[in-house]
Amino acid sequence: LTPAASVTITDTGVVDYENITIVPTVAAITINVAGTLVAKTGPLTLGGTVAAVMNGGTINAHLGITVTTTAALTGTTSIAAVGVSNQTITGNGAAGGTIPNLPINSAAIVTFANGTIIQVSRDYIYMAGAITVTGSTLKLAATTSATLTDAGVVTYYDVTFQPPAAGAIVYSGGASNMVVGRILTFAQGGNASETINMGTITSNNSLGGGGVTVTATTNGYRGSATVVA
Repeated sequence: LTPAASVTITDTGVVDYENITIVPTVAAITINVAGTLVAKTGPLTLGGTVAAVMNGGTINAHLGITVTTTAALTGTTSIAAVGVSNQTITGNGAAGGTIPNLPINSAAIVTFANGTIIQVSRDYIYMAGAITVTGSTLKLAATTSATLTDAGVVTYYDVTFQPPAAGAIVYSGGASNMVVGRILTFAQGGNASETINMGTITSNNSLGGGGVTVTATTNGYRGSATVVA
């Protein structure tokens, strides 16, 4: 799918596609997803070099999510890691590529690719799955207020909070807890004030030397979350 203008993709989820690749070719278009798309026997790839908004619906990935785009994909569409097969999520956050929303609800192993930055521009929701994290970074870069849900059963390698845009960003996580095994970073972003409302975020150094790093200079981080080191 290589939309050059705003478009609506409609599917009821009854067709299992082998691979799904989405590559917006014109900047600032909106890709509306009505219903559910299923990438069942091959990976889902988010590519391109221009930013786009993906709104509505869900794209279910059963055999991996690969981000090759160098631009931000924002909006409300869920890019979900699901199913009974092992899969890998490969990020491109170092080049600016983002996933709009990332729920994980797997009955198998989900590997965060070693050496990659998995950057999420809105909701990150962990429900189920055995997560392998070695060498990866989960970058929470919400462009608008978002949901952050985690049961505290996954120990992530590195986690970075870094809002890219100015404004007031609120992460709502309820009683959720997050565990970081190496480095937890509160980074400088787009001069946003970021409120993190959840239970605890623990950096326990279980995956190597690290701890908590604050590199923000004008960003303000606040909220009900307790940071434990």
